[in-house]
Amino acid sequence: MNMSVTKLYKQILQVGMRNMKTRKAPIGAFFLSNRLVKWDKNSRKNLINTNL
Repeated sequence: MNMSVTKLYKQILQVGMRNMKTRKAPIGAFFLSNRLVKWDKNSRKNLINTNL
């Protein structure tokens, strides 16, 4: 479970960075990641704990 969540967050970050570079839709990627964080706060805590 934790690994899939980590992969999902990394994918969103990669897409966000790519969009920031191309200036296509940084707001959309940011909004999507915000939604995910609000939707799953526990996974976010687990992600932070595993990264430290």
